[in-house]
Amino acid sequence: IEALKKGDNIVIFPEDSSDGYLDELKGFFAGFTMLGEVALKDGMDLPVYVTYFKKNERVYIIDSPVKYSTLKEKYGKREDVAKALVERCNELGKMDTNALLQNTEDSKEKQNKEEI
Repeated sequence: IEALKKGDNIVIFPEDSSDGYLDELKGFFAGFTMLGEVALKDGMDLPVYVTYFKKNERVYIIDSPVKYSTLKEKYGKREDVAKALVERCNELGKMDTNALLQNTEDSKEKQNKEEI
């Protein structure tokens, strides 16, 4: 909590790696939600970023942040929060990164034309 108050970031890897590091994650341990709970009690609503590293492509996908309070309200129990986040993580892992990069390049090109 003190690190977060100072503006530091914290990275948590909650995946269950008991069978190794798989392309499709089996689950997240729900203990990470305790940090969200303690932070809420301390007046901080932490942004949660789900990420996925596509090791074969050497690409890191970072999803848009979701406030912890939103996850708690939507899913309730910490196990359900963990389940929803591992499902989202696996969705990120299935994304076509070439298409994502092309969309980004197309958006930048469009923005540059509009500025001219």
